[in-house]
Amino acid sequence: ASTAEYRPPKLSMFVAVLSARDRTTHRDALRRSWLRTSLEQRPADGSTWDYGFFVRAGQCAPGHCLKMSQQPMRGDVVTLQVDDTYDRLSSKVLRMLQWVTETVDCNVILKVDEDTWVDALATAEALKHVTAASAFYGGRLAHEYPVLREGVWKVSRKDLPSVNHSDYALGGAYALSRSTAQQAVMTLYAGHTPMIANVEDVTISLAVRAAG
Repeated sequence: ASTAEYRPPKLSMFVAVLSARDRTTHRDALRRSWLRTSLEQRPADGSTWDYGFFVRAGQCAPGHCLKMSQQPMRGDVVTLQVDDTYDRLSSKVLRMLQWVTETVDCNVILKVDEDTWVDALATAEALKHVTAASAFYGGRLAHEYPVLREGVWKVSRKDLPSVNHSDYALGGAYALSRSTAQQAVMTLYAGHTPMIANVEDVTISLAVRAAG
């Protein structure tokens, strides 16, 4: 199916799973585990949810880029015109959130990593009070976590001069209302907050804070 065909009815929650193009076996493992278990059960309150894996299609040539909402979804895999490298992770998450907000009519977007186990029904139940227009952002918060200057998660003083991060939801899993995700996407594209390439959870948290 293409994104033009992917128009589900109103969803309570859409689970956006970060993946990579060559990680087919990892996606299959999730389809056989928590995704299968959750999809086989029907929520008692009638709420609905769906999911998609997000992988790269590679950078497009200038003048040949598809609009975000036209980037294809085949089965349960969405291919985005981005790189899959860790030092471009924030750009990938930004485009993933943009794709969901432009394509899926949902109340909540739950961003998860491949190595995160999710009880989708329980999560949807816990978040059923969140509407698409709500100002909502949450997850497992990192409190006064030090800003690292070396290693995989290093951040430059230019981007973040402070010693500690502001509280942010750890990247393994966090939820945003559709409205909050839209505002974060617009904030980042406008350059109002830094795009910290290798620290996507902090990047999204800063954008959410700035958007109010």
